[in-house]
Amino acid sequence: QAYRLTDEEFRRCVWTFVKVAPELPHGMRTGEVTSAVSPWPHQVRTYVRFLQQWPCRLLIADEVGLGKTITAGLILRQALLSGKAKRILILTPKSVQIQWQNELYEKFNLNVPIYDGATLRWRPAYGWSGPLERAVGRDAWQKEPVVLASSFLMRRKDRVRELLEAEPWDLVLLDEAHHARRRGAGTEQEKGPNALLSVMRELARRCQSLLLLTATPMQVHPVEIWDLMDLLGLPPKWAAEPHAFLKYFSWASGNPSPETLDLLTAWFRDCEAYFGPLTDAEIAALTPGLSSIKRTKVIRALRDTAQAPRRMLDPESRRALLEVLKACSPLRWRMVRHTRELLRSYRRANKLDLPIADREVRDIPVEMTPAERALYEQVEDYISETYSKAASDKRTAIGFVMTVYRRRLASSFEALKRTLNARLGKLGLSDEDVSLDEAGDEVMAPEEAAELAASTAELEERERILCLLRSIAKLNTDTKARMLHAELVSVFATGSESAIVFTQYTDTMEYLRDFLARELPDVPVASYSGTGGAWRDGSGRWIACTKEEIKRRLKTGAVRLLVCSDAAGEGLNLQTAGVLVNYDLPWNPMRVEQRIGRIDRLGQLRPKVRILNFAYKDTVEADVFFAVGERIQLFQGIVGRLQPILSKLPKRFEEVTLTSREAREAARQRFLAEIEQEVAQAGDVPLDLDVVAREGLDIPPLPEPPYDLLGVDQAMAHEASRPVDLEWRPLDAQTYAARLPGMPEPIRVTTSADVFEESGDSHQLFSPGGELFGALLGSVDGSFSDEPQPGICWLLRDQNGRAATFVVNTAAGFCRADTLPALITLLERPGAPAPFPAGDWPGYEAAQIV
Repeated sequence: QAYRLTDEEFRRCVWTFVKVAPELPHGMRTGEVTSAVSPWPHQVRTYVRFLQQWPCRLLIADEVGLGKTITAGLILRQALLSGKAKRILILTPKSVQIQWQNELYEKFNLNVPIYDGATLRWRPAYGWSGPLERAVGRDAWQKEPVVLASSFLMRRKDRVRELLEAEPWDLVLLDEAHHARRRGAGTEQEKGPNALLSVMRELARRCQSLLLLTATPMQVHPVEIWDLMDLLGLPPKWAAEPHAFLKYFSWASGNPSPETLDLLTAWFRDCEAYFGPLTDAEIAALTPGLSSIKRTKVIRALRDTAQAPRRMLDPESRRALLEVLKACSPLRWRMVRHTRELLRSYRRANKLDLPIADREVRDIPVEMTPAERALYEQVEDYISETYSKAASDKRTAIGFVMTVYRRRLASSFEALKRTLNARLGKLGLSDEDVSLDEAGDEVMAPEEAAELAASTAELEERERILCLLRSIAKLNTDTKARMLHAELVSVFATGSESAIVFTQYTDTMEYLRDFLARELPDVPVASYSGTGGAWRDGSGRWIACTKEEIKRRLKTGAVRLLVCSDAAGEGLNLQTAGVLVNYDLPWNPMRVEQRIGRIDRLGQLRPKVRILNFAYKDTVEADVFFAVGERIQLFQGIVGRLQPILSKLPKRFEEVTLTSREAREAARQRFLAEIEQEVAQAGDVPLDLDVVAREGLDIPPLPEPPYDLLGVDQAMAHEASRPVDLEWRPLDAQTYAARLPGMPEPIRVTTSADVFEESGDSHQLFSPGGELFGALLGSVDGSFSDEPQPGICWLLRDQNGRAATFVVNTAAGFCRADTLPALITLLERPGAPAPFPAGDWPGYEAAQIV
């Protein structure tokens, strides 16, 4: 029976639809289009794949700078909004927790607390009325719907119970997943899992979906790939053999014997039995150029247990069969990997409307003055002599502290000076001093670095440290800083260019920003580090500011030079700049790649970005990064099969650093020769992830989402659909003053992703996930009934309990609504759409009143 809705029922229908829309079959993109990001095609492809296969287990191994965090955020947001996941655990290294928390809020409107072992800490956010910190017990923090925890903390023996005895998680995400590995991977001393891998093996059994993120899934050996794939789930034959990937690709890369080919196809059939058979279209895509007759023979040769079909293949068909085998290991189903080169190939083929910049890299060797060289060698001598004098049980600890001095020396004399002064004052090392070696059995946590430093304080000679500090004080110039200044003068001579200078250490950053602001008085300068941003005003004062303010000033030209520590290497996208300077070169090349990824991003409008690399001449950094780096195009983002070589560099740098003066030059030359030889042999590696993971970028057709941010804005423009107790006053385009009862003052909210991105420090995004928006959705109650009732709406579910469609009883009868604008039109002008059949609600298990 037709029924005229009251104003209250009108509002309830609108907000009920807003609440349940992400659950609908066409609601998968709701989380995306109501966030503050515009994802690129490869990100959409991955997150849609993950959610369509839910529950899903996947490794995202996209190259640095291609937005793994964005893809993961889209998955998290949609899983939450749709109700697929009600409990999500995000495990990251402690060093990137703040960046993760910021990204989740700034891009996905989710204020996720960090658990630090004793308290939950939320991000300070505009309009946030909840707590910023709350003490919690070890058995209470897991009750949060989404929580960030340190993978370093959770791997500790005394913490494992907190994870494994908690209620199972719907989704677990592990960032920097390559930290979960076996000890001695790929060596004769290969042992069991390290602490993090042990935890993850248990946790994998206690979660519905599992998402692993790393740009370098194969740090040193293919067995690491097996460890990660095993967490996600492997077919029986693959699960029984830890070295399966090395064997499989070694066999498939050559000209296998008939017997070996039988083994390969058996492993292929194992994959199809576990993951499901390939479609004809998939096999056709993997065998381009083959006739349909030959393709049929290849398919039979792959799937038949008999040997005869494989023995009868001609050479062309046999080659095609091997290509299918290489493309169809478990990596096809359990890993996605996108590289810049893959995206470029699609752009060249006009399949991708996306600007991808080229890199112009220039290495700048710095010739030290005689005084600088003497000091440099004096520090090197102190390092090696202090290390050699230490007792054997103290060498690991003192060796670590000495390598910290050496890394700071390579950055700047100022950074070394501040560290030596702190050492005299019995102060510990900073989080920036953690070892860059990620290829060891266990990755160092900041707390472990502090413990090592504290345990060796008595081993250093105070008088020698004072002598080094006096030598630093006598320097009357800084050659590297002067050369940087000269390069920047050239950069800014173009008139409109802006530049970013990166360094490992806040100490170097603070020194450089003052030096450059003084030497470049006409260039507006700002800085950004782990402590936040600052810009220099006309009187020479540094004014503290937010990340949003830094981005605004760069975008408008109010800042043309930004000096950063590596804390800006994540979470601060700087594609408005076209020049990036590496003032120092971290021993882990991936840190450099992360820096470059801040400007060489999808969306960089310049056809070319310039990279300037500084290093002191005749040092091991210049040897490796300039000589070898040029040959292997190290800073072009081309890593692939070279990763196992690059991952060993930090440890090798440390070894050379601790070598005695007499053996130092020989050690340098040996280091360089070994790297050259390994690079030359890298072409023989059978498993190249960039090749085996190559796949298409075509996005399947996606339905129109139920609503987006503009739809929310339009709905709020209707007085009839606005909550009656909400104060709502327009301020600017898609910006409003809003207040609910109990709020002391109105807050500024926006339905514009652009406004929120630029002014998130003074606006709240009015979309799902936001605090104010959530308060409105929280007023929508739910109950169940088997019978339709007039003047109300229903979420109809199929026999499997999945949301199927949304209907509302209007003046025209029961009508189906697919989008928010259509629903409002339907409620205002009933009769336009065809009525939805009521009766016994055929095809649906029951009607859920929401």
